[in-house]
Amino acid sequence: MNPRDVAPQRAADKVTVAAEKIDPSLLPPRPSKGDMAGSYQRIVLNTRTGRLRYLEPDWRIVVGSSDDPRWRERYPGERVPSIDHESVTKGVPDELSWVIDSWDVEPDDPAAYYPRPYLTPAEAQDFVDGLVPLAQRLVDELFAVPGSSRDRDWSAESMAAAADIGGACSREQRPPQVAYPEFINAATLFEAIPALVDPNWINASDDQLNRCAEDLLRDGLKSRGTQWRPDRLDQVRALFPDAATEDGDYKYTRLQVYGLRAWMHAYRAKAAAGLTVINADDWYSTHPTPVTADTTDAQLLDLADREKAAAAAGEGALLVGVEHVLREQRKVLRQRGWDELGEIAKATAAAEAEYKRLRTGRTAQVARIIGWGDHYSSNDADLGRQARISRQAVGQLRAQLDTDD
Repeated sequence: MNPRDVAPQRAADKVTVAAEKIDPSLLPPRPSKGDMAGSYQRIVLNTRTGRLRYLEPDWRIVVGSSDDPRWRERYPGERVPSIDHESVTKGVPDELSWVIDSWDVEPDDPAAYYPRPYLTPAEAQDFVDGLVPLAQRLVDELFAVPGSSRDRDWSAESMAAAADIGGACSREQRPPQVAYPEFINAATLFEAIPALVDPNWINASDDQLNRCAEDLLRDGLKSRGTQWRPDRLDQVRALFPDAATEDGDYKYTRLQVYGLRAWMHAYRAKAAAGLTVINADDWYSTHPTPVTADTTDAQLLDLADREKAAAAAGEGALLVGVEHVLREQRKVLRQRGWDELGEIAKATAAAEAEYKRLRTGRTAQVARIIGWGDHYSSNDADLGRQARISRQAVGQLRAQLDTDD
């Protein structure tokens, strides 16, 4: 399949961003110079509902760290993820937050290290109202990831809007950038480097695709965190020169790739050619699993192919992640067999110990009867039948007793 034929869709649900009106009576007093209060004022965007609000926790109340249970209540929302962190592939948070880098400085104080004073309620309202177009662009440009529990993904355009909001919140109050040449969508990357596309993504489950996106970001493109793999660096610098940069002899790229999950899901959907994509986990919650503990690897692969063919022909479904689910089920069955062996061995050991005790007791009882010297002990054949041993065994025991005497 040509990567050019794959086109992730934007999120289907239309979200209209609206700035919430600020109630000055709910805000704490403005700190004075010397209070050492800063980075309390925030912007919070609900990416599901479009609610855009200004938040100003009381700077006089100290909450130690994010480990404090009051932290989440005081500071709702997630920070915009960094491309160098796997969280960028884990879906778009329902709430995003940005810190306004304002401090307890006097306006136009030339000696202030932090040049952005605390916003007044009126200034804060104007500020949050002015962010509506950027917030609207952020939610409009998110990718849809149909069929996935993490149903939205970042795009280069939505991340650019998020970066512009971050710039507006900075102490320098940076205006929106005209462009972010270092931000690209996964479609652009895969069109430029088709060899990065793994055909196995077609049969991967949702969870497997999510891990593939993380693996590609962490290992396929980069190594050691932010450093690009040497075998990719020269290639991406040549393909995306606007993101290429250097510092003396050190050459690197600022390229950041977004929408990996959305593209992978779209790639799989395109390959499905009209079939309904169903995760094998969901399928086997209502269908019997054909694997047993004795299924070999070759048989398992054959079963997976036959299961997929039957689902496609019978129910118009593209089963994904089948091999993984069958292997996991076989692992469960084999673990069960292993545990059963332990129970059998435990019972066997107990039975063998009891058998040994009974054999010893039987021998002792036969020897005792031999010592009676009456009609019970006179006939080895009769005594052997009673003890359920051979007459020869009785004779050998009698001879041994005579020798001992």
